[in-house]
Amino acid sequence: MKKCWLVLILLVLTACAPWVKVGGDYRAEPENYSVTLPEGWMKSNTVTGLLVTRDGVLLQTIRVGRFNVDQELKNTRKKYSRNMLPQEMADVAIDNIKSDPLITNFKLLESSPATLSGIPGSKIVYEFKTKEGQLRFKCIHYEIMSGEWIYGIWYRAAARHYFDKDVQTFETVSQSFRLLRP
Repeated sequence: MKKCWLVLILLVLTACAPWVKVGGDYRAEPENYSVTLPEGWMKSNTVTGLLVTRDGVLLQTIRVGRFNVDQELKNTRKKYSRNMLPQEMADVAIDNIKSDPLITNFKLLESSPATLSGIPGSKIVYEFKTKEGQLRFKCIHYEIMSGEWIYGIWYRAAARHYFDKDVQTFETVSQSFRLLRP
């Protein structure tokens, strides 16, 4: 039953936007970023940003998006604030992920400094199982703050086969991320 809910949520998030084959430069002018997307993947613009996958959203996804620093987070009472240090941002993100009721067996593998678009930020690597405990995912999450916005790029893939298969593609995409206006 819970697996059905996860599938339903994913369908709702992507149902309103058709999937389009992509590759090359992608500019999100209203969101103030550009990124180079991998050839042959499929793209959907969702409410929460850009989502791309090659083999399906339950196998691997790369997501790019932003949200306002003052926005309340779904799973934690912790908040971002302007001028936070990158490690403080990572701590808020980790708490929000760990507190998600749809995941279990959260395991933090890495929390380190990183840069996106030349801006200091954080990198989090973690794994978890779905609530029903059948699928194990491994994730990488980069995050920076610019002005009033938190920008992030996320990679989530089934840990067994797909994570290693596409992690280099994700790193190439994340290195291409640029803010259009500082």
